[in-house]
Amino acid sequence: MNIAKTKKSLLRFGKYILAAVVLVCMIFAFVNTHRLNRSIDEGNRKIILNYTNQVAYRLHDMFERVDISLNELSSELEKTDDYLTQEELLEQLKHYDETWSMDASGLMYENGENRLSDGTPVLLESEISLQDVLSYSEQLNISRQNINGEVMLVFAKPCRTQVGGQMVSGIFTAIKLERLEEFLGDYGYGEGSFLAVAQSDGNNIWRQGEELPYGTGNCLLDLEQMDVSRQDSVLQMKTRMSVAMDGTISYERDAQKYYMAYVPLSVNYWYLLVSARSDSIDLTELSQQHFLISALLVAAILVMGLIGIIYLFQRNRSISRHNEQLRIATEQANQANAAKRDFLAKVSHEIRTPLNGVMGMISLAQKDYVKQDKCLEHLEKAADSAQYLLALINDVLDMSQIESGKQKLTEETVDMDMLLGEVRTYLETDVLEKGISIEISTAALQHRYFRGDYLRIKQILINLTTNAVKYTPPEGRIRLEIDEMGDDSSQQVIFRIEDNGEGIAPEQKEEIFKPFEQASRRHKGGVGLGLSIVRSFVELMGGRIVVESEPGKGSTFTVTLPLPAAEPPGDSLEEEKADLKGITILLAEDNEINAEIALALLESMGAGVILARDGDEAVKAFQEAAPGTYQVILMDIQMPKMNGIEAAKAIRGLDHPDAAGILIFAVTANAFKEQKDEILRAGMNECMYKPIDIEKVCACIRRWIHEE
Repeated sequence: MNIAKTKKSLLRFGKYILAAVVLVCMIFAFVNTHRLNRSIDEGNRKIILNYTNQVAYRLHDMFERVDISLNELSSELEKTDDYLTQEELLEQLKHYDETWSMDASGLMYENGENRLSDGTPVLLESEISLQDVLSYSEQLNISRQNINGEVMLVFAKPCRTQVGGQMVSGIFTAIKLERLEEFLGDYGYGEGSFLAVAQSDGNNIWRQGEELPYGTGNCLLDLEQMDVSRQDSVLQMKTRMSVAMDGTISYERDAQKYYMAYVPLSVNYWYLLVSARSDSIDLTELSQQHFLISALLVAAILVMGLIGIIYLFQRNRSISRHNEQLRIATEQANQANAAKRDFLAKVSHEIRTPLNGVMGMISLAQKDYVKQDKCLEHLEKAADSAQYLLALINDVLDMSQIESGKQKLTEETVDMDMLLGEVRTYLETDVLEKGISIEISTAALQHRYFRGDYLRIKQILINLTTNAVKYTPPEGRIRLEIDEMGDDSSQQVIFRIEDNGEGIAPEQKEEIFKPFEQASRRHKGGVGLGLSIVRSFVELMGGRIVVESEPGKGSTFTVTLPLPAAEPPGDSLEEEKADLKGITILLAEDNEINAEIALALLESMGAGVILARDGDEAVKAFQEAAPGTYQVILMDIQMPKMNGIEAAKAIRGLDHPDAAGILIFAVTANAFKEQKDEILRAGMNECMYKPIDIEKVCACIRRWIHEE
């Protein structure tokens, strides 16, 4: 009895177990099937989206090639010195059509007219105003147009030139819409599929393949009348298309499931649409991969566990190394910040010192204006402080350019006699004040002329000799000796600057070449940039510098530079007179003080000066002036309404007899090469730097007028 009950209980328990196993298998099959269907659905969406992106790339490539070709044509037309004739332009457009396989080309005139390359007028109609786009954008404009009964894709770009007395504002070229199939290649996703270009609101621009059954010409309206899958919605597609996002949507048509991908194009808020039947997308390998992955799941977990342990071990080591690198980087950043603070403190102190002298001496001159001698003495001291301040700023700028790698050398003929004469003149005042004797020896020099950067060599010698003057006691002596060695192919010039000053300690011989370091703090003047700039210039020229010194016994700096010998320059033209009589200048300057100074200096040299308060006013003044009114325009760069670069471009583009030939000189406080290059590209002739040196301005104007 008990055995029978036990058997019944075991049987009942076995049934429960079997039911549980069957239920688990059913759940597993259901979940697995659901996962498989979801994987297939995701795979289909990825495939159709990837394919649509590839087609979109081909369209983008076509647009880019047309953009490049129109840019080249626009540049050729705009660079033409004289106005084009109708025949010349037709020839260029025909050549362009043949070269780039275009169906039509034409011009857009400022008066709103549009003409094809054969002169035929054509009306361009579009939901996008081509004229507005050309007026405010440099981007390629693409639209669908009807040209002489043919539906075409029209590409337009700005272009400024003149043809037959009419100003051209843009150029356009076109291809027939059906030729898009040539660029996109065959589309073979089977029956009921299509490929289309549409606007973001769903309206079709062009399509290849079958129409949707409702044929509204708008893909969104068609989809709203079809059976869309529950996980998708037409509203979601509209929203994503309105913000230029891609995506996919699935729908049913004639009991067949389709997938559609939509990808934004780079022009006019257009979209590329691709639709394909689900059974035309090959995913047979996907299910096999799914079951294979299930079978290898346990092994994969073990392998991944092992990999995870190894990864965590490596990750810990990597984190330790990264933390060490962060610690070092933090220390370096702290050191850099400390150096920056030290730099700002030193420069601030050095700038305030001469600035205080300028302001103080001006105040004293205002109080003693009745006493002419005292007033002049105060103003001379203020000028000395201002010159020191300018030299300090130039040193800081030089150092900035050197550290950024933007310092460039020029190659010119160096007259060594003239250079040494300028160095002697520069030192003359300080040498006389301290009673120092200076000797410049060129006895060992075999040549007078060399090839090199005149200004940088002069700066090297002045920095070294002024240092010698600073650290040499009164009644001391300084000797500058120049020697040369090698043949013409490897010529080297040696400069030795020797003094009997206080000397340099052995541990400081390398420190003095670092920025903001000085051998002695007892001597005022400078922030310790001079020797750092000297070494940088010497190394930039491919030379070397050596210092020999002992405390109390003076110092000797030896600079060796590779300077090949040069032929003597030809006879120069006789110097022009220094005044500006007979020259009328248009001065564009918005700062009242700068304008007042420039007016006074220029008028003192005999020039007639007309002042414009900004770039816009300067352009109008030049445009309204009779031909020959102005010989020179001095153009400040930073001005309101229209800056100097924009004003120069505007003047060069005016329809005025003097627009192309008028001399335009930039006057700027920005001494960096990048802005000078931008200034010259804008059509200006020369770049001058503030503060204005009236003698240099006069010489520059006379030189350019002489060349003209």
